Amino acid sequence: MEPEELQQVAPLLTEEQADRAAGNKISMTDLMTIAPFVSEEFLSRQARKHLESGCTLWELGALAPFLDEAVLGELLLSARTEGYGLSELSSIAPFVDEKILGTLVQRMLKAGTKVSSSDLSAILPFLSDKMIETLLEQWM
Repeated sequence: MEPEELQQVAPLLTEEQADRAAGNKISMTDLMTIAPFVSEEFLSRQARKHLESGCTLWELGALAPFLDEAVLGELLLSARTEGYGLSELSSIAPFVDEKILGTLVQRMLKAGTKVSSSDLSAILPFLSDKMIETLLEQWM
């Protein structure tokens, strides 16, 4: 089934039917558009494949609401974070375990990521008190 056709019919299919129709060679862009309609297992498997071929944090963020928290955490810990800032993490923060998010923030800080007030306000509600202290020390 062509990606455009799948996007149109996916809302009418069961998860199993959507999984089969999507197949194993679905692009990340198409995966993002059908994520609400496929099974969590299928989505996790495809996200892992795309991560291995270099998908971005933004792309993982688009899948975040539909992935299991543990799977998302595993994917994020495997993802490249160089060149990203805290603003990229803010969109996925509501879906990530506090400890995993803290680990990602620490990784970014060690890489020299600058912290702005808008970055702080976007991510603070999702961090532990300890990580907030660390961020505030870095920011001040």
